[in-house]
This record gives sequence, structure tokens and C-alpha cells, in this order.
Amino acid sequence: MTVVRLTDRTVVDSVFTGHWPWQVRTSPSGDYVCVSNQNSYSVSVIRTADNTVTATVLVGTTPGPIAFRPTGDFVYVANTGDGTVSVIRTSDNTVVATIPIGGGPHGITCLPNGEYVYTANTLTGDVSVIRTSDNTVVATVQVGGAPHRACALLDGSAVYVTRRRENKVFVIRTSDNTLVDSFVTGTYAAGIAMFPASEYAYVVNSGENTMSVIRPLLTHSSRRYRRAARRWELPLRLPAISSTRRIEAVRA
Repeated sequence: MTVVRLTDRTVVDSVFTGHWPWQVRTSPSGDYVCVSNQNSYSVSVIRTADNTVTATVLVGTTPGPIAFRPTGDFVYVANTGDGTVSVIRTSDNTVVATIPIGGGPHGITCLPNGEYVYTANTLTGDVSVIRTSDNTVVATVQVGGAPHRACALLDGSAVYVTRRRENKVFVIRTSDNTLVDSFVTGTYAAGIAMFPASEYAYVVNSGENTMSVIRPLLTHSSRRYRRAARRWELPLRLPAISSTRRIEAVRA
């Protein structure tokens, strides 16, 4: 894993993890980073103070996406190879549960209140809803196609799920786990994220090198989701690490 200092975009360290590292997530406190290693069937836990691997946790087959509970006490790892989620207790880096879900999970997100985790299952075309109090799947939401990534809104009212082949984002209302809406994005919508203190959701469209920006209205109403949606296309340019990055938004 390469460590980049953001103030001057300089590579300051390289950390050896397991074989074929795939996904990386920072703990809520910022003290640790977890890296999923596809071919090692493991997760590397790295202390950010000195970029040292402090633990290697064996999980399921072909681990990929990672989500922390907001409290930082548990980590949820989606294992794409065997359709499970491994739950790691961070106090001692121990797997305390393995939860069967849908096939080929490629996306995972935890609600801001930490009560539920959602996984986007590519092979079975659905989203699994896990109750974190007892690590039980309490609902399966059919979205069809090949759902890829998932992202919870900041108020927890909805989860956004990308479907790459349909170039869309689908909206799941979390109060009753109902599919309530969808938005058109760019070609081959892949990754999605919503950042703290931001009112926008960002969707990367790998088929056309753009990023769609959606301004969702934080509400459970399907109609108001539709009216409140705004979309821009951001051309993605990849500058050298030492250069200044400038992206202009063009209203779609």
C-alpha cells in the first residue's frame, strides 16, 4: 500500500500487505486502516501513526469492500468469492461472525446510526440488509441487474446503489427497505461515495471517464427524491501527484 502525504502530494511510505490488495478503509478515528487482500483471504490492519501492520485477519474467500461501524468497534468485510460478510471486532481483531448473504457482494455500507449494514450483491441482483445488533440478515431487496457499489445518505434515510450495466443509481428507502427511485448517470456507473459535511453523492462512470454528482433531498418521499435530483458531469483528468488538480463542472 502506498502512503501519500496530501499537503504536498508526496509518497512518504510503502506498506507490505497481503497478496493482491483490493479495498482500503480508514477507521472513524483515523488511527487504523484496513486493507482487504483478495488472494490471501485476509485483511491487513495498519496503524497510521507509523504505517505498521499490526494484525492480519483471515476472513472469507476473495475479500473486497470494507465498512466500519461509525463507532469503530466493528469492521464488516464483504467476501465476493463465497457470498458472506466477515465481522471483525476491532478491540482484538477477531472475526466474531460470518454472515451468508447474496452472491458476489461488491459494495457495502453502514448506516450512520450503525444499526444496519447493506451489501450490493452483483451475482444475485439484490441488496442484503444486516442488523448489526445480532448480525442477522433481516431483509433482501431485489434491484435486478448487477448492483455494484452502495452508499448510505448522511441522514440514514436511504441507501444509493449503482448498477453499472444500466448506467443508473437506485434508491432504497431504509425505513421499510423499499426500492423507491432511480437516477440516470454516465456510462458504466461504478463507485459511489457521499462525504461528511457534503450534500452531494458522487458516482464514478468508468465507461466514459466522468463523475456524476447527485444532490439528493434527505427525505423518504419517492416524488421528492425525483424533483430534488440534480446531476452534473465532471470530466476526470488524472494529474501527476505533484500538480494542481482542477475539475470544472458542466451541467448535464
